[in-house]
Amino acid sequence: MSVKMEIERECVKLFSMMCSSSNIGEFSKDVRMLAALEETESDGDKLLDAARRLAGAFSELLSAAQPGSAEVGS
Repeated sequence: MSVKMEIERECVKLFSMMCSSSNIGEFSKDVRMLAALEETESDGDKLLDAARRLAGAFSELLSAAQPGSAEVGS
């Protein structure tokens, strides 16, 4: 298995872990480690940016799911 495929596989695992808000700290540490392992700094930066956007979207989802919360984006 190629390094790129292994990294992509790990990203899928990390995303699955992120589905639980209690794992967000571990998720961020693991993403930083994977970004450091990327072949180029640019690829690592893209991975970190995608993880930040994913975490932000997940945070909005959790906020919107709270009872009595206003709809996100209104």
